[in-house]
Amino acid sequence: MKGRQMPVKALLIAFLATVLGSAALAGDYSARTHFYVVEYLKPSAGTGDISVLNIIFNRRLDAQTAERVLREELQRAVTLFPPKGDVMAYAWTETDPTPGSEAMISLPDSSKFLIYSPKTKQTQTEKQYDISRQKPAQAGKGLKVDLSLEFERSADGRVRILGKTNLPLNQTSRDWHTRMSP
Repeated sequence: MKGRQMPVKALLIAFLATVLGSAALAGDYSARTHFYVVEYLKPSAGTGDISVLNIIFNRRLDAQTAERVLREELQRAVTLFPPKGDVMAYAWTETDPTPGSEAMISLPDSSKFLIYSPKTKQTQTEKQYDISRQKPAQAGKGLKVDLSLEFERSADGRVRILGKTNLPLNQTSRDWHTRMSP
């Protein structure tokens, strides 16, 4: 009996050391300390050669860590499988095994995804990409906007702001109303 307890104690100590050791490394999220799934979907018909990379983490983590791992895995994917078109990369967390329980992880700048362009060989967040696609303002071009506001107090003491603008709404100029309490 006593000889049998020694291997059980040694196994218990080894198990605890493994668990405590992995908990100590939890601050540095990597494939060595945590599990995550990488799903790389090639373009399907009608998507315009856009591939999708999904990283699904098995626990919640902060936006900076999610973006770092997402960038690493996106770089690995485009190196191993060079895409013809852009690649959109999303980070998800799934802590519940129920189907459909995944939750998207927003990146530090509130973007929902990273996008890699094989033309520029650059990875950008959704917001950086949107800004880069906008045409710069041109001198001498503009839009003249007329706006007039009036305050109107009702019998019950509420204030109503009446505004008129020359901006079209369904091909016609339209009044807009906002209610404010006194």
